[in-house]
Amino acid sequence: MPGPAAHGAVFSLIDESLAADPHLWVVATLRSDFLTDFLGTAYAALIHQPTLVGVLGRTELFEVLEKPVSSGGTVTEDDYRRLGGVAGALSEHADRITADLRAADADTPVLSTLLKFVPLEHGEPTRRRVHRDDLTPEERTVTHAFVTGRLLTSDNAVLDVAHEALFRQWAPLRQAVAASTDKLRRRTELERWAQDWERSSRQDAAPHHGSWPAASMRAGGRPRSSFGRGRARESLHAVVPARIV
Repeated sequence: MPGPAAHGAVFSLIDESLAADPHLWVVATLRSDFLTDFLGTAYAALIHQPTLVGVLGRTELFEVLEKPVSSGGTVTEDDYRRLGGVAGALSEHADRITADLRAADADTPVLSTLLKFVPLEHGEPTRRRVHRDDLTPEERTVTHAFVTGRLLTSDNAVLDVAHEALFRQWAPLRQAVAASTDKLRRRTELERWAQDWERSSRQDAAPHHGSWPAASMRAGGRPRSSFGRGRARESLHAVVPARIV
């Protein structure tokens, strides 16, 4: 996947093209979870007349699925059920990727790596973006395989889950999430604290969620951290034990 340098080159080309031709229009789509990052770049002014696309209803889903399909073949409902539906296909694919990784190295940390992408919100697993720099070489081997298999996505610097069904439907990861509930809940809570603390301009007062846990404090009562470019993840590394992150 293209990295930040490639993205900047594309945005720069679009900016120059729009300036050169007032009749030119560029239509693009952007997922809502990437919008905040984009608005923080020098190209935020490129956005004009934004249109919000909400969750598709049943009718719209049928249109999205049926209209692009060519007449070269048909998948019946029986075929779909025999394959186990989306969950069955995804699980089989994840099993295959895992088997290939462990055939090369039986100690490959597949599940512990994927748990990094799972926070708990209101007791339910959701998705968490992970910076590539936060991963060990062994963990990067795992994520590379799952990106290649299209179960994770990557913009070079940041990784994300392509399908939340991965940790809801794939039995090995679902069981790992269940076994790590307390750790995942604690990590989610600490991340929220870190984000609140950063938004409060690094004030000495603790976030409104409550006091910082004693284990997270350093001399002077403040977590030790480097807030490079305002990323809360850096504060998290100061307060969360490595085994949880």
